Amino acid sequence: MVRIAAANLVWRPTRMLCRFTCVSAMIIAPASLPAQQPGPKLVFIAPNFSKVLFDMDLVLLEPGELRVVTNALAALAANFPGDSRIVPGLRAKALAISLRLDGTHRDSALTLRKLKDGETPSPVAGFDAPSVAVRELWQLAEALDRADASRDDHVLACYLMNIAMLINPDRPGGSARFKKLSKKGKFLGWKDVITVVNVPLAQAPAEAGPSDAKPLPPAGDKKISTDEPPAAFEKEQKPEDSRPIPAEESGEAKAE
Repeated sequence: MVRIAAANLVWRPTRMLCRFTCVSAMIIAPASLPAQQPGPKLVFIAPNFSKVLFDMDLVLLEPGELRVVTNALAALAANFPGDSRIVPGLRAKALAISLRLDGTHRDSALTLRKLKDGETPSPVAGFDAPSVAVRELWQLAEALDRADASRDDHVLACYLMNIAMLINPDRPGGSARFKKLSKKGKFLGWKDVITVVNVPLAQAPAEAGPSDAKPLPPAGDKKISTDEPPAAFEKEQKPEDSRPIPAEESGEAKAE
């Protein structure tokens, strides 16, 4: 017992010194690390709705299909703020198509308003994962790729595929099908529709929210653009070659 007590008297100061050294190292070490510069802040900019991408009069969608696809697009824009794949540009693309399909779609309109105000949108019911929305986009896009489809059907299918591949670029056969269809339907892309700007945190305004940012037109472009979604597009505005594709031109065999 005497030996044990003596050993403790010798070990106790050493143990206390070790604790003091460890705690001191934990306090001093973070201060010695180099300060990290804040990364760029991605600012949401509302899409431009003045450019005609497809003619809804020539897009053949059932009411149920329209509701499903607009809900899926709104969900991608609203439901997954923590997903690194869903950046402001993708949200803007989803809303650019959703509100072109239905300018009065409630979830899409509310999501756009919240994002412009720098707020978190309310989630769209029925989509607990991005993969659920992506599956709906692919199903409709593949349904639009048929022998009797118009070029507007094909253009819409291309936009849906393009958005879906931003979430899942490794879908088997997806990239090849998109490239083939984009040539057939004359896919217009996102030029003059989507603008994404990286603003350093030091330069980001303190009070002004993303709603103050407006997409800048390209140099020399005198066209007037707007980021307000129209309730409906004027029927006289039609993209070039908006007509059904003959089976011989599309390369698809006629259905018997």
